[in-house]
Amino acid sequence: MLLWAGQSLALLSDAFYIMALVTMLYAATGTATAAALVPIVRVAALFTGGVLAPVALGRYPLLAVMQLAQAAQWLFLLLATALSMTDLAIAWLLVPLALSSLADGWIAPARQSLVPRLVPSSLLVRANGWLAATDQGAQLAGWAAGGALVALMGGERLLWFSLVLQGISSASAFLLREDPKGTTVATSVRGWAASIALGWKTIIASRGLRTVAVSDFVEGIAGGVWAGAIMLAFVRERLGRGEDWWGYLNAAYLVGTLAGSMLVLTWASRIERSASSVIVWSAAAAGLCTAAFGWSANPWIAASLCLVLGPPTQAMEISKRTLVQRASEAEMLPAVLSASGCVAYASFGLSVLAMGAVSDRFGAVSAYGLASVLLVCSALYSFLNRSALRL
Repeated sequence: MLLWAGQSLALLSDAFYIMALVTMLYAATGTATAAALVPIVRVAALFTGGVLAPVALGRYPLLAVMQLAQAAQWLFLLLATALSMTDLAIAWLLVPLALSSLADGWIAPARQSLVPRLVPSSLLVRANGWLAATDQGAQLAGWAAGGALVALMGGERLLWFSLVLQGISSASAFLLREDPKGTTVATSVRGWAASIALGWKTIIASRGLRTVAVSDFVEGIAGGVWAGAIMLAFVRERLGRGEDWWGYLNAAYLVGTLAGSMLVLTWASRIERSASSVIVWSAAAAGLCTAAFGWSANPWIAASLCLVLGPPTQAMEISKRTLVQRASEAEMLPAVLSASGCVAYASFGLSVLAMGAVSDRFGAVSAYGLASVLLVCSALYSFLNRSALRL
Protein backbone atom coordinates (compact mmCIF):
# COMPACT_ATOMS: atom_id res chain seq x y z
CA MET A 1 0.00 0.00 0.00
CA LEU A 2 2.82 2.39 0.84
CA LEU A 3 4.47 1.64 -2.50
CA TRP A 4 1.34 2.41 -4.54
CA ALA A 5 0.62 5.56 -2.52
CA GLY A 6 4.13 6.82 -3.19
CA GLN A 7 3.83 6.06 -6.90
CA SER A 8 0.51 7.92 -7.03
CA LEU A 9 2.16 11.02 -5.58
CA ALA A 10 4.96 10.67 -8.13
CA LEU A 11 2.43 10.60 -10.97
CA LEU A 12 0.70 13.66 -9.53
CA SER A 13 4.03 15.46 -9.34
CA ASP A 14 4.87 14.52 -12.94
CA ALA A 15 1.58 15.93 -14.22
CA PHE A 16 2.19 19.30 -12.54
CA TYR A 17 5.83 19.34 -13.67
CA ILE A 18 5.00 18.71 -17.33
CA MET A 19 2.10 21.17 -17.42
CA ALA A 20 4.27 23.88 -15.88
CA LEU A 21 7.10 23.39 -18.39
CA VAL A 22 4.79 23.18 -21.42
CA THR A 23 3.00 26.37 -20.38
CA MET A 24 6.25 28.23 -19.78
CA LEU A 25 7.72 27.21 -23.15
CA TYR A 26 4.50 27.97 -25.04
CA ALA A 27 4.28 31.40 -23.42
CA ALA A 28 7.90 32.14 -24.33
CA THR A 29 7.72 31.01 -27.97
CA GLY A 30 4.06 31.00 -28.99
CA THR A 31 4.36 27.82 -31.11
CA ALA A 32 3.20 24.25 -30.52
CA THR A 33 6.37 22.85 -32.08
CA ALA A 34 8.61 24.61 -29.55
CA ALA A 35 6.39 23.67 -26.62
CA ALA A 36 6.39 20.09 -27.91
CA LEU A 37 10.07 19.94 -26.95
CA VAL A 38 8.94 19.10 -23.41
CA PRO A 39 7.29 15.74 -24.28
CA ILE A 40 9.94 15.06 -26.95
CA VAL A 41 12.82 15.48 -24.50
CA ARG A 42 10.92 13.53 -21.86
CA VAL A 43 10.14 10.62 -24.16
CA ALA A 44 13.68 10.52 -25.57
CA ALA A 45 15.06 10.29 -22.03
CA LEU A 46 12.47 7.68 -21.05
CA PHE A 47 13.53 5.66 -24.09
CA THR A 48 17.18 5.88 -23.07
CA GLY A 49 16.33 4.91 -19.52
CA GLY A 50 14.29 1.97 -20.78
CA VAL A 51 17.19 0.77 -22.95
CA LEU A 52 19.57 0.85 -19.97
CA ALA A 53 17.10 -0.45 -17.38
CA PRO A 54 17.82 -4.19 -17.91
CA VAL A 55 21.46 -3.59 -16.94
CA ALA A 56 20.40 -2.51 -13.43
CA LEU A 57 17.29 -4.68 -13.12
CA GLY A 58 19.32 -7.77 -13.93
CA ARG A 59 21.82 -7.19 -11.13
CA TYR A 60 20.08 -5.41 -8.25
CA PRO A 61 16.81 -5.87 -6.30
CA LEU A 62 13.89 -4.20 -8.03
CA LEU A 63 12.96 -2.16 -4.96
CA ALA A 64 16.53 -0.83 -4.60
CA VAL A 65 16.48 0.31 -8.23
CA MET A 66 13.15 2.08 -7.67
CA GLN A 67 14.41 3.85 -4.54
CA LEU A 68 17.54 5.12 -6.28
CA ALA A 69 15.60 6.28 -9.35
CA GLN A 70 13.02 8.17 -7.29
CA ALA A 71 15.70 9.93 -5.24
CA ALA A 72 17.40 10.99 -8.48
CA GLN A 73 14.09 12.31 -9.82
CA TRP A 74 13.66 14.55 -6.78
CA LEU A 75 17.19 15.95 -7.09
CA PHE A 76 16.74 16.77 -10.77
CA LEU A 77 13.36 18.41 -10.13
CA LEU A 78 15.06 20.50 -7.44
CA LEU A 79 17.58 21.58 -10.07
CA ALA A 80 14.77 22.54 -12.48
CA THR A 81 13.06 24.61 -9.79
CA ALA A 82 16.30 26.41 -8.99
CA LEU A 83 16.98 27.14 -12.68
CA SER A 84 13.49 28.60 -13.11
CA MET A 85 14.46 31.35 -10.62
CA THR A 86 17.54 32.43 -12.61
CA ASP A 87 17.97 34.59 -15.72
CA LEU A 88 19.07 31.64 -17.85
CA ALA A 89 17.14 30.87 -21.03
CA ILE A 90 14.06 28.77 -20.38
CA ALA A 91 15.46 26.05 -22.65
CA TRP A 92 17.87 25.11 -19.84
CA LEU A 93 14.91 23.65 -17.94
CA LEU A 94 14.91 20.82 -20.48
CA VAL A 95 18.21 19.51 -19.04
CA PRO A 96 16.88 18.46 -15.60
CA LEU A 97 13.71 17.25 -17.33
CA ALA A 98 15.81 14.87 -19.42
CA LEU A 99 17.76 13.63 -16.40
CA SER A 100 14.61 13.12 -14.34
CA SER A 101 12.92 11.22 -17.17
CA LEU A 102 16.01 9.07 -17.60
CA ALA A 103 15.57 7.89 -14.01
CA ASP A 104 11.83 7.46 -14.54
CA GLY A 105 12.55 5.00 -17.35
CA TRP A 106 13.77 2.52 -14.71
CA ILE A 107 10.74 2.74 -12.44
CA ALA A 108 7.92 1.44 -14.67
CA PRO A 109 9.50 -1.92 -15.65
CA ALA A 110 10.62 -2.51 -12.05
CA ARG A 111 7.13 -1.90 -10.66
CA GLN A 112 5.30 -3.90 -13.33
CA SER A 113 7.73 -6.80 -12.91
CA LEU A 114 6.81 -7.04 -9.23
CA VAL A 115 3.11 -7.55 -9.94
CA PRO A 116 3.13 -11.13 -11.32
CA ARG A 117 5.54 -12.13 -8.53
CA LEU A 118 3.07 -10.99 -5.87
CA VAL A 119 -0.25 -11.87 -7.52
CA PRO A 120 -1.49 -15.30 -8.71
CA SER A 121 -1.80 -15.62 -12.48
CA SER A 122 -5.58 -16.00 -12.23
CA LEU A 123 -5.84 -12.56 -10.61
CA LEU A 124 -3.50 -10.64 -12.93
CA VAL A 125 -6.29 -8.91 -14.87
CA ARG A 126 -7.88 -7.69 -11.63
CA ALA A 127 -4.53 -6.64 -10.17
CA ASN A 128 -3.62 -4.69 -13.29
CA GLY A 129 -7.06 -3.14 -13.24
CA TRP A 130 -6.61 -1.93 -9.67
CA LEU A 131 -3.15 -0.57 -10.39
CA ALA A 132 -4.38 1.18 -13.50
CA ALA A 133 -7.24 2.71 -11.52
CA THR A 134 -4.76 4.00 -8.94
CA ASP A 135 -2.52 5.47 -11.65
CA GLN A 136 -5.40 7.09 -13.49
CA GLY A 137 -6.85 8.48 -10.29
CA ALA A 138 -3.56 10.19 -9.50
CA GLN A 139 -3.21 11.51 -13.03
CA LEU A 140 -6.83 12.65 -12.99
CA ALA A 141 -6.14 14.76 -9.95
CA GLY A 142 -2.94 16.09 -11.51
CA TRP A 143 -4.29 17.05 -14.92
CA ALA A 144 -7.65 18.27 -13.63
CA ALA A 145 -6.08 20.55 -11.03
CA GLY A 146 -2.99 21.31 -13.09
CA GLY A 147 -4.74 23.37 -15.75
CA ALA A 148 -6.39 25.55 -13.12
CA LEU A 149 -3.25 25.73 -10.95
CA VAL A 150 -0.96 26.75 -13.79
CA ALA A 151 -3.39 29.53 -14.73
CA LEU A 152 -3.69 30.62 -11.09
CA MET A 153 -0.13 30.16 -9.82
CA GLY A 154 2.04 30.32 -12.92
CA GLY A 155 4.58 27.77 -14.05
CA GLU A 156 7.33 28.67 -11.56
CA ARG A 157 5.21 28.20 -8.42
CA LEU A 158 3.70 25.01 -9.80
CA LEU A 159 7.24 23.64 -10.10
CA TRP A 160 7.74 24.19 -6.38
CA PHE A 161 4.53 22.34 -5.58
CA SER A 162 5.62 19.47 -7.80
CA LEU A 163 8.96 19.35 -5.97
CA VAL A 164 7.23 18.90 -2.60
CA LEU A 165 5.06 16.05 -3.87
CA GLN A 166 8.02 14.29 -5.44
CA GLY A 167 9.95 14.61 -2.19
CA ILE A 168 7.17 12.89 -0.23
CA SER A 169 7.00 10.14 -2.86
CA SER A 170 10.76 9.55 -2.71
CA ALA A 171 10.74 9.44 1.10
CA SER A 172 7.92 6.86 1.10
CA ALA A 173 9.96 4.56 -1.13
CA PHE A 174 12.76 4.48 1.43
CA LEU A 175 10.32 3.47 4.17
CA LEU A 176 9.99 0.10 2.43
CA ARG A 177 12.69 -2.04 4.06
CA GLU A 178 12.31 -5.43 2.47
CA ASP A 179 12.32 -6.47 -1.15
CA PRO A 180 9.89 -9.25 -2.05
CA LYS A 181 11.44 -12.66 -2.55
CA GLY A 182 12.88 -13.22 -5.99
CA THR A 183 13.18 -9.62 -7.15
CA THR A 184 16.75 -10.00 -8.36
CA VAL A 185 16.39 -11.13 -11.94
CA ALA A 186 18.54 -12.44 -14.77
CA THR A 187 21.63 -12.66 -12.60
CA SER A 188 23.30 -15.03 -15.03
CA VAL A 189 23.35 -12.48 -17.83
CA ARG A 190 26.82 -11.11 -18.57
CA GLY A 191 27.59 -7.84 -20.27
CA TRP A 192 25.60 -4.70 -20.97
CA ALA A 193 24.82 -5.64 -24.56
CA ALA A 194 23.47 -9.05 -23.55
CA SER A 195 21.30 -7.50 -20.85
CA ILE A 196 19.85 -4.90 -23.21
CA ALA A 197 19.26 -7.41 -26.03
CA LEU A 198 17.53 -9.94 -23.79
CA GLY A 199 14.10 -8.32 -23.91
CA TRP A 200 14.20 -7.71 -27.65
CA LYS A 201 15.12 -11.34 -28.35
CA THR A 202 12.24 -12.54 -26.19
CA ILE A 203 9.77 -10.29 -28.02
CA ILE A 204 10.97 -11.39 -31.45
CA ALA A 205 10.69 -15.06 -30.48
CA SER A 206 7.06 -14.74 -29.33
CA ARG A 207 4.27 -14.04 -31.83
CA GLY A 208 2.03 -12.63 -29.12
CA LEU A 209 4.68 -10.23 -27.84
CA ARG A 210 5.55 -9.20 -31.42
CA THR A 211 1.91 -8.41 -32.15
CA VAL A 212 1.63 -6.28 -29.03
CA ALA A 213 4.88 -4.46 -29.85
CA VAL A 214 3.82 -3.61 -33.42
CA SER A 215 0.38 -2.40 -32.35
CA ASP A 216 1.97 -0.37 -29.55
CA PHE A 217 4.29 1.28 -32.06
CA VAL A 218 1.46 2.26 -34.40
CA GLU A 219 -0.68 3.50 -31.53
CA GLY A 220 2.30 5.41 -30.16
CA ILE A 221 2.65 7.24 -33.48
CA ALA A 222 -1.03 8.18 -33.19
CA GLY A 223 -0.69 9.17 -29.54
CA GLY A 224 1.32 12.31 -30.19
CA VAL A 225 -1.88 14.29 -30.75
CA TRP A 226 -2.58 14.01 -27.03
CA ALA A 227 0.77 15.54 -26.09
CA GLY A 228 0.47 18.64 -23.97
CA ALA A 229 1.61 21.22 -26.52
CA ILE A 230 -0.57 19.94 -29.38
CA MET A 231 -3.63 19.66 -27.19
CA LEU A 232 -2.99 23.12 -25.75
CA ALA A 233 -2.83 24.54 -29.28
CA PHE A 234 -6.08 22.70 -30.13
CA VAL A 235 -7.80 24.17 -27.08
CA ARG A 236 -6.71 27.71 -27.91
CA GLU A 237 -7.11 27.66 -31.69
CA ARG A 238 -9.99 25.26 -32.32
CA LEU A 239 -12.02 25.61 -29.14
CA GLY A 240 -11.07 29.20 -28.35
CA ARG A 241 -10.47 28.51 -24.67
CA GLY A 242 -7.58 28.86 -22.20
CA GLU A 243 -5.35 26.57 -20.14
CA ASP A 244 -8.18 25.68 -17.76
CA TRP A 245 -9.98 23.80 -20.54
CA TRP A 246 -6.75 22.02 -21.38
CA GLY A 247 -6.93 20.64 -17.87
CA TYR A 248 -10.64 19.85 -18.14
CA LEU A 249 -10.17 17.79 -21.32
CA ASN A 250 -7.37 15.81 -19.74
CA ALA A 251 -9.54 15.32 -16.67
CA ALA A 252 -12.45 14.05 -18.80
CA TYR A 253 -10.15 11.53 -20.48
CA LEU A 254 -8.77 10.34 -17.16
CA VAL A 255 -12.28 9.96 -15.73
CA GLY A 256 -13.00 7.75 -18.72
CA THR A 257 -9.89 5.65 -18.16
CA LEU A 258 -10.77 5.33 -14.48
CA ALA A 259 -14.22 4.11 -15.52
CA GLY A 260 -12.51 1.72 -17.92
CA SER A 261 -10.45 0.28 -15.07
CA MET A 262 -13.61 -0.28 -13.03
CA LEU A 263 -15.25 -2.04 -15.99
CA VAL A 264 -12.21 -4.28 -16.34
CA LEU A 265 -12.49 -5.21 -12.66
CA THR A 266 -16.19 -5.96 -13.10
CA TRP A 267 -15.75 -8.04 -16.25
CA ALA A 268 -12.29 -9.48 -15.59
CA SER A 269 -13.25 -13.08 -16.40
CA ARG A 270 -14.93 -12.06 -19.67
CA ILE A 271 -11.94 -9.99 -20.70
CA GLU A 272 -9.65 -12.96 -20.06
CA ARG A 273 -11.77 -15.11 -22.37
CA SER A 274 -11.96 -12.49 -25.15
CA ALA A 275 -8.80 -10.39 -24.78
CA SER A 276 -8.11 -10.40 -28.52
CA SER A 277 -11.56 -8.95 -29.28
CA VAL A 278 -11.13 -6.34 -26.55
CA ILE A 279 -7.83 -5.19 -28.07
CA VAL A 280 -9.20 -5.07 -31.64
CA TRP A 281 -12.47 -3.30 -30.96
CA SER A 282 -10.96 -0.93 -28.42
CA ALA A 283 -8.40 0.30 -30.96
CA ALA A 284 -11.15 0.79 -33.54
CA ALA A 285 -13.33 2.70 -31.07
CA ALA A 286 -10.38 4.89 -30.09
CA GLY A 287 -9.82 5.74 -33.75
CA LEU A 288 -13.44 6.84 -34.25
CA CYS A 289 -13.43 8.92 -31.06
CA THR A 290 -10.17 10.60 -32.06
CA ALA A 291 -11.54 11.56 -35.48
CA ALA A 292 -14.70 13.00 -33.93
CA PHE A 293 -12.65 14.91 -31.36
CA GLY A 294 -10.53 16.56 -34.05
CA TRP A 295 -13.62 17.84 -35.85
CA SER A 296 -15.35 19.12 -32.73
CA ALA A 297 -15.44 22.87 -32.16
CA ASN A 298 -17.56 22.86 -29.02
CA PRO A 299 -15.56 22.36 -25.80
CA TRP A 300 -18.34 20.39 -24.13
CA ILE A 301 -18.57 17.97 -27.06
CA ALA A 302 -14.78 17.64 -27.05
CA ALA A 303 -14.83 16.85 -23.32
CA SER A 304 -17.55 14.24 -23.84
CA LEU A 305 -15.49 12.55 -26.54
CA CYS A 306 -12.45 12.50 -24.23
CA LEU A 307 -14.64 10.82 -21.63
CA VAL A 308 -15.88 8.20 -24.12
CA LEU A 309 -12.32 7.57 -25.34
CA GLY A 310 -11.13 6.54 -21.88
CA PRO A 311 -12.80 3.12 -21.36
CA PRO A 312 -11.71 1.42 -24.62
CA THR A 313 -8.19 2.79 -24.26
CA GLN A 314 -7.87 1.48 -20.70
CA ALA A 315 -9.40 -1.91 -21.47
CA MET A 316 -6.94 -2.33 -24.34
CA GLU A 317 -3.92 -1.34 -22.24
CA ILE A 318 -4.80 -3.61 -19.32
CA SER A 319 -5.39 -6.56 -21.68
CA LYS A 320 -2.02 -6.00 -23.34
CA ARG A 321 -0.19 -5.59 -20.03
CA THR A 322 -1.62 -8.85 -18.74
CA LEU A 323 -0.75 -10.64 -21.97
CA VAL A 324 2.88 -9.49 -21.76
CA GLN A 325 3.14 -10.57 -18.11
CA ARG A 326 1.77 -14.03 -18.86
CA ALA A 327 3.71 -14.56 -22.08
CA SER A 328 7.08 -13.81 -20.42
CA GLU A 329 9.02 -15.93 -17.97
CA ALA A 330 9.48 -14.25 -14.59
CA GLU A 331 13.23 -13.78 -14.94
CA MET A 332 12.81 -12.27 -18.41
CA LEU A 333 9.90 -9.96 -17.61
CA PRO A 334 11.88 -6.84 -16.55
CA ALA A 335 13.88 -6.96 -19.79
CA VAL A 336 10.73 -7.53 -21.87
CA LEU A 337 8.91 -4.66 -20.17
CA SER A 338 11.91 -2.39 -20.68
CA ALA A 339 11.99 -3.22 -24.39
CA SER A 340 8.21 -2.76 -24.68
CA GLY A 341 8.51 0.60 -22.99
CA CYS A 342 11.20 1.63 -25.46
CA VAL A 343 8.86 0.83 -28.36
CA ALA A 344 6.16 3.03 -26.84
CA TYR A 345 8.56 5.86 -25.98
CA ALA A 346 10.23 5.89 -29.40
CA SER A 347 6.97 5.91 -31.35
CA PHE A 348 5.40 8.55 -29.13
CA GLY A 349 8.49 10.77 -29.33
CA LEU A 350 8.49 10.62 -33.12
CA SER A 351 4.78 11.26 -33.11
CA VAL A 352 4.98 14.38 -30.95
CA LEU A 353 7.46 15.93 -33.36
CA ALA A 354 5.57 14.88 -36.49
CA MET A 355 2.10 15.68 -35.18
CA GLY A 356 3.31 19.04 -33.87
CA ALA A 357 4.57 19.91 -37.35
CA VAL A 358 1.30 18.72 -38.92
CA SER A 359 -0.69 20.79 -36.43
CA ASP A 360 1.35 23.93 -37.11
CA ARG A 361 1.26 23.45 -40.89
CA PHE A 362 -2.22 22.07 -41.56
CA GLY A 363 -4.11 22.60 -38.31
CA ALA A 364 -5.14 20.37 -35.43
CA VAL A 365 -8.00 18.76 -37.38
CA SER A 366 -5.52 17.17 -39.79
CA ALA A 367 -3.36 15.86 -36.96
CA TYR A 368 -6.28 14.19 -35.22
CA GLY A 369 -7.54 12.80 -38.52
CA LEU A 370 -4.16 11.19 -39.19
CA ALA A 371 -4.10 9.75 -35.68
CA SER A 372 -7.53 8.17 -36.15
CA VAL A 373 -6.39 6.45 -39.36
CA LEU A 374 -3.37 4.99 -37.56
CA LEU A 375 -5.54 3.64 -34.74
CA VAL A 376 -7.83 1.91 -37.23
CA CYS A 377 -4.74 0.41 -38.90
CA SER A 378 -3.64 -0.92 -35.50
CA ALA A 379 -7.08 -2.48 -35.02
CA LEU A 380 -6.86 -4.20 -38.40
CA TYR A 381 -3.37 -5.54 -37.66
CA SER A 382 -4.49 -6.88 -34.29
CA PHE A 383 -7.52 -8.49 -35.94
CA LEU A 384 -5.31 -10.32 -38.44
CA ASN A 385 -3.17 -11.60 -35.55
CA ARG A 386 -5.97 -12.13 -33.04
CA SER A 387 -5.04 -15.77 -32.40
CA ALA A 388 -1.76 -14.56 -30.82
CA LEU A 389 -3.59 -12.19 -28.45
CA ARG A 390 -5.37 -14.76 -26.31
CA LEU A 391 -4.72 -14.87 -22.58
